[in-house]
Amino acid sequence: MCYTISSTESLNESASSFETASLLYLITLNSNRSKMHYYFIDLFNDVTSMTEKDEFLFDVQSKNDKNMSPKKLGRYLVTLFKNYVSSIEFDSYYLTIPCDLNEKNIKKNVNSKSKTAKIIDYLQQDALSKVEKGLFEEINDKTYLNKYVKNNTDLAIKDKISKFLSKTYIVILSVEHEQLVLNFLENKSLNVDKFFLKNIFNEIRDAQNKLKQINVENLTLNVASEAVDFKKHFVSEELRTLVFNRIIMLDFCTNAIPSSFSFYIMNTRQVSSEWELKELHTLCIDAVRKTIFDKNSKRAFWTTFCELYNLILKNSDLSVVDIYQKLERPFINKMKFLRDGDDKYIFFIALIQNGVKEYLEKYEN
Repeated sequence: MCYTISSTESLNESASSFETASLLYLITLNSNRSKMHYYFIDLFNDVTSMTEKDEFLFDVQSKNDKNMSPKKLGRYLVTLFKNYVSSIEFDSYYLTIPCDLNEKNIKKNVNSKSKTAKIIDYLQQDALSKVEKGLFEEINDKTYLNKYVKNNTDLAIKDKISKFLSKTYIVILSVEHEQLVLNFLENKSLNVDKFFLKNIFNEIRDAQNKLKQINVENLTLNVASEAVDFKKHFVSEELRTLVFNRIIMLDFCTNAIPSSFSFYIMNTRQVSSEWELKELHTLCIDAVRKTIFDKNSKRAFWTTFCELYNLILKNSDLSVVDIYQKLERPFINKMKFLRDGDDKYIFFIALIQNGVKEYLEKYEN
């Protein structure tokens, strides 16, 4: 049985900032984020995450509606429900909204600080009934569910709705866009201008727009993994790398060699040629790249990065060697691809130092 891609928005809409916020929620805040590898844009739904071997899929519909009622919420769940009754199995379903519903609709024992909750645990029974009614009406209105409606009685559909809601979460996504970018770093202490972080958020949104423009309407899948072939997705580490590159204001995948690193090499080692320097640079770049993509040391990487960034920001006149000597040994030892030689770690410091210099010139002068 095939899954037919339908009701995509690639032909008539661009990604709103709220859709991008929903993407970043999945990558940086969702409790299952460590399992996820692919993030499909406007293919199954607004955003859908999937593990590398397609064992699990998490489906997200985003609605930036600040006047949400229970019945309207139910109507917004229809594309999630469409996937629930499809031939592809999704593990969980999420509706992201910008703010809480009216207090009268929310169960008294719900923690007001909780941002993610199952709908059945979040809403009062009366409100939940209105959600079910709104979804039932929308199911009957949608042409892409005509076949499903024709093959099922109202009672069977309502029973299916009840089971669907037990696997569906509501996410109150009121986090600032700048904070969502910082969440990539696994450490929120970075001293970076909000306008700068907003620019990074907008760049991710623009990249999301490009993926939305890929038309896949009415194409079919036999299994979820075939979706990768459409090139309508991000890989989580690609976006982490983008954030890293923008914060250090340098694409570490290019051939640019930080001047402070060149100075360090020329004054501490016998480098016989420019070719030898480039070869060393390639080794260092490879070590940084491996470190960013090493899932086992992700938290250590971003914690170390933030410590270095803030240290350099406060001590902009220090050399890369001085900074290396100031850095506490535990930070060095956590990075397995960088800790096997001073050159690689000092190159990493030089990258960040160069980024801080560019940041200060652009945002503080």
